[in-house]
Amino acid sequence: MTHRARKRFGQNFLHDPGVIQRIVQAVAPRPQDHIVEIGPGQAAITRPLLASGCRLTAIEIDRDLAALLRSKMADEARFRLIEQDVLTVDLDALQVVDRQCRARPLVVGAQVWKQQRVLPRARRR
Repeated sequence: MTHRARKRFGQNFLHDPGVIQRIVQAVAPRPQDHIVEIGPGQAAITRPLLASGCRLTAIEIDRDLAALLRSKMADEARFRLIEQDVLTVDLDALQVVDRQCRARPLVVGAQVWKQQRVLPRARRR
């Protein structure tokens, strides 16, 4: 599926494998982590993050990309998709009560820096 970036959503898609690798290394996901990826787009970093064994909740506003993510991640039990604007998501409700994951999610995504006012409890490494 070819998807054109939509400016109204501030979309920019990662393609460079070197950049993707550096982002994943910077996040340094661990199996006990619960990661919330804001605006996963075409899942460029989603699969590499999941390869760590973590749980990942993706929040995507674009319905076309949400459909693509559902298709790409259908076989991934540790993946959850919320098709919604991150500004309307109750991030506190995403805290996991699973003993295998940390209670507070690690938030990643290009939109985090744009929306810091809604992410006051995001963990930083």
